[in-house]
Formats: sequence, C-alpha cells, structure tokens
Amino acid sequence: MSGEQIKITGTATALHEAFGSSIADPGQGIMTSRPYYGRFELDFGLKAGLKMVAADTPLGTCLQPDVVDAFEQTSQKAKAGSIEIRAVLIINPQNRLRRCCPEDTLIAFMCFHQKHHIHLSSDDIYAFSGFDPTERGTHPFTSVLWFEPQIDESLLHVTYGMVKNYAVPGLRIGALITHSKPLLKAVKSVTRFRNPSGPSVAIASATLYDRTWMRSFITLSRERVGEAYTYFSERLSPMGVTYLSRVNAGFLCLSISQSG
Repeated sequence: MSGEQIKITGTATALHEAFGSSIADPGQGIMTSRPYYGRFELDFGLKAGLKMVAADTPLGTCLQPDVVDAFEQTSQKAKAGSIEIRAVLIINPQNRLRRCCPEDTLIAFMCFHQKHHIHLSSDDIYAFSGFDPTERGTHPFTSVLWFEPQIDESLLHVTYGMVKNYAVPGLRIGALITHSKPLLKAVKSVTRFRNPSGPSVAIASATLYDRTWMRSFITLSRERVGEAYTYFSERLSPMGVTYLSRVNAGFLCLSISQSG
C-alpha cells in the first residue's frame, strides 16, 4: 500500500458516512452480523439513508468460514424485501464479541463478495487490542490486507482510526485504505468539511513515526487489557455470572439474566 491509497478524515464515524454515500443510494443496505455496534445505524443511515441489515449468526460459530451461509440467506431475504445489499461490513476484532476473524473466514468472505460483486469493508479499529491469543484458544488479529486477496481489489476496503488502540478519544483521525481509485475520488469529494485538524495530524504523525514508543505502548496496552480480562473473569464465576469466554480483544460480554 502507498499513501495514495489512503484517505485521512476526521474520525472513523465521518468516514463511514462518506464511504456509505459513495457506494450506495438511499434505501440500499449495508449488511453485518449481529450483535453489532448500534451507532452504525446512524453512521450509515443519518445522512446517506442506508439501512443496516443484520445477519443472525450462531454465537459459537460466528467466525467460522461457513458463516457466509447466514449472510447468503440474509442477502436473499433483504432482496425479497426490496433492499439491495451494496456492501458487507465486518468488524475485526468483532465489536461486542471481541474475537478476531481467522484468515480462512476472511477468505470465505472475499469469495462471497466476489460472487455477488459487492463491497467488503473491514473495520479494523481494534486491530492492536488483542491479547493472549494462544492461551485462550483464539485467533490472533489478521487483516484482510495481509494476504493475497481472493476478490477484485476495487471491492476490498479497510477503515481504521487511532482512538481505540491508542486510547486517545480526542484525536480525531480516521483512515480509509483501498485500491479503488473511484471510491477514493468519491470520498474525497464529500469530505471537505470532515478533514482532521492540524494538531491531530501532527500528534498522529509523531506517534506513528516513533516506532519504538509505539511498539512499547501497544505491548503495554495489550498486557493491561489482558490483566483486566483476567481480573474480571475470575470474579464473575463465583458470583454466578456467565460470560463469553475465549475472547482476546477488549470487551467482556456477560449475562446477568440468571445471576443471583
């Protein structure tokens, strides 16, 4: 990848809106798996007028390659309801379940998108928040950009922001990474008022160029997130609270419906 294939905006949220309006018309759909970050409905729907279409996937197998079968069924149902799916949004690690998508599943998604000739967008905003992948029987983070794509590259896109991995909610930086020149041109045309501030760009640049500090910070962050997971998970079971185990990237999903 080169700088010419990256468009920087002020926040990933603004980028989602610009991306959605560039690839679809009002009333068309963006498909993702449930559960998902609820604000996506605002990101893609508020101005672009797009509909979020959720594929219901089994919790235990939602990141297995055959999960694309659920997306196929959901796509057909949406079509029957007069909603044309223009893109699938995957969140890696999955936002809410906090599990990373394995490479074979990413390849399965690419093949699905190539078959239907629709866009595949991977939201990698939590890319470096993974911890202890081998100890918990989970998969380490793998980006769709790290291996030979099984899809027309003009349909494959990644969105990223610095807010989560670097714990800087005030640093308004979002990035679209894509080989599609038409998409980059379209996004640039609607992001005139969504550009990042000069101070944000300066801070982000200084952070990314200092590789020694960056690697040290990411390592420390992963350690502390892992420690927090261990601390809470060890205390939930004695209280009768069930939780989603085998996660390795942040959130801890729990159920208090049957707890004492």
